[in-house]
Amino acid sequence: MFNGKFELTGATELSEMAFALEQAGKDGDMKLIDSKTPELLDMYRSLKEPLERVVEIWDEQQG
Repeated sequence: MFNGKFELTGATELSEMAFALEQAGKDGDMKLIDSKTPELLDMYRSLKEPLERVVEIWDEQQG
């Protein structure tokens, strides 16, 4: 679900992690989900500021 969207932003590692957790969910692998979710969230949070800046630049160019 999310992994393709991350891949579009160039966040390959985040995309791969999201895919692995998506598969773990389908497989019922709670151990993997529990161990990797904090890392995934940290990776996601690390993109917040850079992506906010991209949106600001986009808005400036459109306005």
